Parts: sequence; C-alpha cells; structure tokens
Amino acid sequence: MITPKPFQQLYIDNVLHLFRSAKSLYDETTLDHFRRRIFAYNGAVLMKAPTGAGKTIMAGTVVERFSAEEKVVWFWFAPFKGLVGQSAMSLRDHHAGLRVRDLATDRRATGTRSGDTFVLTWASVVARSTDARKVRQDDESLPSLDGLRTIA
Repeated sequence: MITPKPFQQLYIDNVLHLFRSAKSLYDETTLDHFRRRIFAYNGAVLMKAPTGAGKTIMAGTVVERFSAEEKVVWFWFAPFKGLVGQSAMSLRDHHAGLRVRDLATDRRATGTRSGDTFVLTWASVVARSTDARKVRQDDESLPSLDGLRTIA
C-alpha cells in the first residue's frame, strides 16, 4: 500500500466524510425518493487533477476504506477503454481490500461482497452498439447489469 501525501490524505478524508454523511442520511429515512435524492446529491464524486497527482491512489483508498466500513459494490468509470486496464491493475496492485471484477464476464450476484469493483467505461453501459449493450441484457449464465444492481 502507498502512503498518501498530505494533500492526497486531505482529499481522501473529505470524500470519506461526504460518503459517511450520505450513508447517515440514507439510514435516517425509509422513503425511496428521499434515498435516491441523497445519493444523487451526495453519493458521487468526480475527481479532476493533473496527470501524476495520484487520482487512482486517492480514489482507490477512498473505495477501500469505505468498503471496510459499509457493504458496498463499486462501479469505477475510466474515461476511455485504454485506462480501464491501467486502473484495474493499479487497484489490484495497491488496494488489497478490493476485488476487481469484469462486468462482461463476472456479474453474478452470488459471491458478491463489499469492495468488489467493476472497472469500465461509461460508454460500455450506455453504448448504442449491440455488443456493447450486452451488459444491459440477461443471458443464460449472467444477469444484466440492471439485474445485478437490484439483487446486490
């Protein structure tokens, strides 16, 4: 594991605080429309930083630490296909508390556990091409992404 630099640790602490606050609000209500709003406004983070700032390390640390506290499965979006493999490798190498899974071949709810992380591009979920949309359709052996999301 890599020890975060002070500026990275500050980011990690702030995002963990945001996620913990969202989870606390979520636990306080049973109304689905309020729960959806809580996560829509508090449960997502977009990180923008220069190359070499340690974005993957910071985000990976947040994901790993929050997964140790709460039962959560992650969808990690890389901006383009070339960064999917790079992100997955970094997560495997530096974050032992996470299990990187492949959405195309490994989306069974059985055996899913906190810290499971699916690394993909947004385009692979919303693409227009039939091949790219396969993750959104059930087949004989795998549920759709939508089905996995509702089961897990």
